[in-house]
Amino acid sequence: MDSFNQETRTNIETAVLAFLKTKGKIERKLIFAPAYEALHVTPEDIKDNVPSGNYSKAKSYIGMIVSELVNDKQIAIDAENKLSVIAIEAAAPTPVEAPKKKPAKPAVKPVKKAVDEPVIPAVSIVNATKPEAEPSAKTKAMRVRKALTERILAGFLSPAEANDSDPESLAGVLRSLTGAVLKNHPELQDAAADVVYDTVRAELERAKVVKEKILNRKPEIIAAAETPVALVKAVAPVQKPVKPKPIKVKKSSVIELPPVGPVFPIESIDRLIRETFVKHAQCVTGKITKETYDRHLIAAISHLFGEGEEFFETFSFMLIKKLYGSAIIREHYAPGPDDEGVDGEFLIEDAVGFREQVMMQAKTKKNDKPSISMKILREYVGVMHIRNADKCIIISNSSITKDAREAAKRLINVMLIGDKELFELMKKTRFGITVEAGIEKIDLPALIDLIRVK
Repeated sequence: MDSFNQETRTNIETAVLAFLKTKGKIERKLIFAPAYEALHVTPEDIKDNVPSGNYSKAKSYIGMIVSELVNDKQIAIDAENKLSVIAIEAAAPTPVEAPKKKPAKPAVKPVKKAVDEPVIPAVSIVNATKPEAEPSAKTKAMRVRKALTERILAGFLSPAEANDSDPESLAGVLRSLTGAVLKNHPELQDAAADVVYDTVRAELERAKVVKEKILNRKPEIIAAAETPVALVKAVAPVQKPVKPKPIKVKKSSVIELPPVGPVFPIESIDRLIRETFVKHAQCVTGKITKETYDRHLIAAISHLFGEGEEFFETFSFMLIKKLYGSAIIREHYAPGPDDEGVDGEFLIEDAVGFREQVMMQAKTKKNDKPSISMKILREYVGVMHIRNADKCIIISNSSITKDAREAAKRLINVMLIGDKELFELMKKTRFGITVEAGIEKIDLPALIDLIRVK
């Protein structure tokens, strides 16, 4: 099985989109076959169907990529959980009738409709193309950001280093930091290009990782590069310096960038986690209260689990496994849409020797609405009886409706776990959560390990 990198990610996206274009609308579970092929999943990997195995990690990773394609409006998903490619159809040109000529006279010149309105030949009218549409504000902003990033990379790295697409390379670090600086300085949105560049560069030069890995590199390391930074500056055309306009920045808006370490493969999740690191630093220094930080952390955890269904299923299974520990004598894990309503099953044996069958289901929600309602509760109680299970655990990254929570209290064999309960269990097991300076924070390496394909 291939290891994770930008190339394999692109291969999976290409394979998924090509498969959907060929097959049309298909069930979600069928999309995994071409993705496995693009990732070179072997039969041995598929047999290793445990949460920590390559097959489960690959399935979680592919599921998140599919979710991103849905969010990016490249793939549509209907109420029956079927996927299809969103085709962008070009509008057909409106046919224009060719100007008619007077039948009595031979047409030597084009007939004019009016004195001041010249007639365009019919061929020209039919073949005329519409003027290119004005790019949207979002497209313009992306182009400006891309140009700024390229300028930053050229100012710090050699051409060979700047072209490295690895997220953990020096170029990847600079790209991430540049995005973070721009997010922390919204006042730069309408500033001149040189002003933005000077501000971003100044912030980057203060970052610890830039100082250690780029600015303070040993001479022999710089000499080994294809084109050193000094040479890039030397051959660059000399331009008359432009004095930037002073920018008034509120002191509270300037925050220290979080340290760059392991990078989560999904950019949106990685960015969200690093935002919690900033809040953690603010809580440690007393800028925000512990209650405020906990609310932010719970919301962030709920949101990041909403980015990928299979990822949350894997995490939930491992969490329950850690809670039961050595009491588990048999387990079964079935992630994905074809799980028949059960993501995991455990056979538990207590100290006396009594055994019970426990089933688990993870419900992923991408918005703030409650995901465990009375309807969901009734559904899984029915599944529990059909499968002859003794207990049922329903875990959600969202909240629980009041009536469902009250009903569950009357059932001794059903446990509902919402976002707040999930956070408490993560703290209890230290799974997905670590403690730094006496305050909990997201354990990024542990989450990365859940989907890392080896």
